Amino acid sequence: MRTILLPELRAALWSRSGQATRDRVLPILGADNTAALRAIRAASTSAAAPSIQYAGRTVSVRGLLPFSSDVALRKVYANPFNEFRLGPALEDLDAISATAALDHAGGDANCVTVAVDNVNVHRPITQWRLDRDMEYLSLLNWTGRSSMEISVVIVQDGECLLESDFVYVARDKAGTKSLTVPPYQPKTPEDAAAESAATQRQAVRKERAAASLAVTIPSDEEEHILHRMHKRGMDSRTEIPMEVTRHSSISYVQQDQRNLYGFMFGGVVLRKGFEKAHVATYLHAGTRPTLLQMCDTAFLKSVQIGSVFELEAQLAYCDSAHGIAVAAVEAFVKAPRVAVGGTVTGHAVRSQTSTMNFVFRVPPGTPSVFPVTYEQCMRFLAARRLALRAITGEPTHP
Repeated sequence: MRTILLPELRAALWSRSGQATRDRVLPILGADNTAALRAIRAASTSAAAPSIQYAGRTVSVRGLLPFSSDVALRKVYANPFNEFRLGPALEDLDAISATAALDHAGGDANCVTVAVDNVNVHRPITQWRLDRDMEYLSLLNWTGRSSMEISVVIVQDGECLLESDFVYVARDKAGTKSLTVPPYQPKTPEDAAAESAATQRQAVRKERAAASLAVTIPSDEEEHILHRMHKRGMDSRTEIPMEVTRHSSISYVQQDQRNLYGFMFGGVVLRKGFEKAHVATYLHAGTRPTLLQMCDTAFLKSVQIGSVFELEAQLAYCDSAHGIAVAAVEAFVKAPRVAVGGTVTGHAVRSQTSTMNFVFRVPPGTPSVFPVTYEQCMRFLAARRLALRAITGEPTHP
């Protein structure tokens, strides 16, 4: 009789050895709590080690993916078409930025992701190399009383492939109240310039929040657009109903998706959201889309392990002339129809936990989407604003 160790069998059958390599080269992904994370950081960082700089900026945390020498690791980051898979990298970005936030906050602070302001892709992901080493570099930009903005860039062969901005809030160990974080002290002129730019981004975030269609009515121009669309009706030759583009999935939140605090890891939400948005856009456009930006991403509440987690992706806007599509993704937790005690609620109750928006490049001539309900019209207009930023080149990093 032969005894087989199941972990080894799983690794052989499903090529999971690369995941172990990933946890080794990015050990922060394997930390179960903040104490374990700080122990990992202390073991991997020498007090005498010189500080690292990138483009004159002071680097807080560096992560290295040694693709050139680790074939198993490449499999984790390869998509079905043997190109770079962005989903795991989004998990890494969240982990790297969270580590930088915890390092700066210090003590027993819990640092919670509240928003991903922007993810801007500078080189098409299809051109990222899986046989060349890749670096993640986190850069602290700005601090408020309890909040922090941290950028993470992905660099390969000295070129910035992607740039992202994460916003964190520091809370006490119980997570019930905010904590004051140390003020940011720029070390270089480039650090000071980044702090100034981050301050401007804070102002822009507040302006956009105040002008959001969730709290204000559409502009006159936007009302006229909707009026003209509904007066003429949907053109079935060039438009399809927005509802047709909606795709959803449900699953339990598993233990291997937990973060340092016992809730669902935000990076997993980003990965799942991006991949669902990509598939939804592919099914609409008929060809694989190219990500340009991820923007206006907000984490509204924490998700408990064991929750029923629902993701819903929908094409909210498509500019056929410019070849720009915006996929809106929403995440929910769902409660069953029958509550504790046997009271029938009638419908499964769901509560929104996060929102994500992805701007893609699609072929010109891709069908436009036609909103029917009021909710769809507001989603259409909000996505149109994001598309216009991409079309006009409105800077997302002032």
